[in-house]
Amino acid sequence: MAERLGLKSRVPSWVRHEHGARYAFVSAHVRSRTVVDAACGSGLGSAAFAEAGAAFVEAFDLSEMAIQEAKSRFNFHNLRFRQADCLQLPLQDRSIDLFAALETIEHLEKDSLFLE
Repeated sequence: MAERLGLKSRVPSWVRHEHGARYAFVSAHVRSRTVVDAACGSGLGSAAFAEAGAAFVEAFDLSEMAIQEAKSRFNFHNLRFRQADCLQLPLQDRSIDLFAALETIEHLEKDSLFLE
C-alpha cells in the first residue's frame, strides 16, 4: 500500500473510513481555534478542520507534490498549505491553539525531537 493517502489513491474503503474518523474526532475540537495540521498530505484533514469552523488552519507537509495537490483541491479563506519539515515548522511560539499530527510520528526517524 502507498505511504500516502492521496486524493486519488487506491486503498481499501476501511482505510479511508479510519482516516475520516480521525479527522472527525479532531474537527470536533477546532471551532474558533488556530490549528496546525502537521504532515497534512493531500489536505483532506486540513479541509475538514477548516470546514468545521477553525479560525485558521496552517497545514504543512514535507512533500511539495502533496502540497500542490492540496492547494489545487482545497481553497478556503481560513486554510493555508505550506511545504515544511514538521521538525522545523515556520511558526512563532504560542501562535496556535491546537496541533494535529495524524499518521505522522511513526514515519519520523527523530520522533523524540518531534515530541519536543
